[in-house]
Amino acid sequence: MPSVNPLYRAWALANGLAELLGLGGTALVVSVLRATSPPGAETPARIVGAALLLVFLGTVCEGVLVGWLQGAVLRRPLGVAVARRRLVVGAIHGVALVRLIGSSIITPERSAE
Repeated sequence: MPSVNPLYRAWALANGLAELLGLGGTALVVSVLRATSPPGAETPARIVGAALLLVFLGTVCEGVLVGWLQGAVLRRPLGVAVARRRLVVGAIHGVALVRLIGSSIITPERSAE
């Protein structure tokens, strides 16, 4: 088995943890909201509003986690102060772009196929 660069291993673990917490946290919030929602409260407007809010919060949460953990991994090996704020903002933009692309691929017409 080939050896793996320790920086790459730490980078991959940081990103995996951030994805797990970001996506898992969003799924947990959805589950709690569904379980505590009173019967008949699921109007189309509420469903769309809740979905938009969860996408926004999930994007920010996952982006913050990815950027912060990447900064933690890169700080020592690069020997410089990594601008975590730039990493966090960049990660939020990246997550938003990925979610936009992913949601544009899964449209009602395609999900019925």
